[in-house]
Amino acid sequence: MTCAVRLGWINDDKRMEYQAARGLDVSASGMAVWTARRLRLSALVHLDVAERGLAAVGRVRNCVPAGEGWRVGIELMPMP
Repeated sequence: MTCAVRLGWINDDKRMEYQAARGLDVSASGMAVWTARRLRLSALVHLDVAERGLAAVGRVRNCVPAGEGWRVGIELMPMP
């Protein structure tokens, strides 16, 4: 799965920040994305995959260098 993803999170200045990313892999419990920006471990993030009609919330579980950016593993939180 490769698709456009919009990530949103609260940065260190307590402001909402957004970053374009590329979805790499998705499962029922998580998603891997590539982004140009490093994300803090355990950061709460909002994911929006408009072309698939998917919106979710999750936590950053890993963030490793990948080429010119970062591969970020996000554990999705169950939706009520």
